Amino acid sequence: SAEIWKKEDLDVDGKKLLEGSIVKRCKGTWLVCGWRRGMDAILRSLNNSLEFGSEVHILADITAGQRDKILNDYGLDMDCMQSIRVMHFEMIEWDLMEWMKTTLQT
Repeated sequence: SAEIWKKEDLDVDGKKLLEGSIVKRCKGTWLVCGWRRGMDAILRSLNNSLEFGSEVHILADITAGQRDKILNDYGLDMDCMQSIRVMHFEMIEWDLMEWMKTTLQT
């Protein structure tokens, strides 16, 4: 059973997101390809808006350790993510087609 939220209720770092309409809170698996500035805000937003048990798979050219350091520098502790589980895959070591075969089978 998905929870209905008003978009004006979604808040990241004191900024209101998606003001004015309705969003449906849903559970799922999300794929993020690459790494960019502002990823802390994206992960906070996903954590605030996705249903408990959702997964975010990050395919990036940085290590999980580098990711954690960058996010910690912006005040985001990965252990505080309550709704989402973040799975990190280094693109250097992980073939995208292999990831798709193993992940999308479920």
